[in-house]
Amino acid sequence: MVFTKGEEMLKASPEQRPDARARLLAAAERMFAEQGLASTSVRDLAREADVNIAAVNYYFGNKENLYIETLRHSFSSAREVLPKFESILEQAKEKATSEAALDGIRLYIEEFLSNLFAATQQSKHVVLMARELSSPTPALDVIVEEFILPKQRVLLLLIQQARPDIKDPRDLQFYASSIIAQCLHHCMTLPVVLRLHKRKKVTPDFVHQISTHIANFSIAALRGGTQ
Repeated sequence: MVFTKGEEMLKASPEQRPDARARLLAAAERMFAEQGLASTSVRDLAREADVNIAAVNYYFGNKENLYIETLRHSFSSAREVLPKFESILEQAKEKATSEAALDGIRLYIEEFLSNLFAATQQSKHVVLMARELSSPTPALDVIVEEFILPKQRVLLLLIQQARPDIKDPRDLQFYASSIIAQCLHHCMTLPVVLRLHKRKKVTPDFVHQISTHIANFSIAALRGGTQ
């Protein structure tokens, strides 16, 4: 019997279908977010994705590698916006002044905060990261190295340009961590923040107000020069 291409696809085993890898990632994102890595079995993942159980090993090697690739997939937007942060740094470096770096920090904060609030709309992404922070796995090292450090490097270089007198890398890191922590606070405690500000939802204007406050507060500290 001769099958058409479409009929051949229907007859193919799950791991032979071209979308098997994508289906596994989608299923893994749902299940890892709901149950966590330890409580999710390869068999359950294959059943949820409607693929042969061997497809997990075929595409990812094992469950742990699938988990890492799931986090990479979930953080893909972070890699896509990195050029925006690098552009902010390049503009500051071209002017080569402290004020240009402080302006860059202001732009960095607004961009970073906007991306954070956009990420909170993706509930699975937020839950996955919350699980990873509460029970770290080797995947956290991958996330830090590939997605967090590149943007952190931009902020550190901006602070270094704004305050060339700061020689200790640990002090630079404290300044950067303070800025990031303020941004994370508003996102991670969003339901409380909205109630305190008597707002029903996040709006672009509200994000701008928050970023302006964080920038003004942080830049005042940087200009003050107290370490």
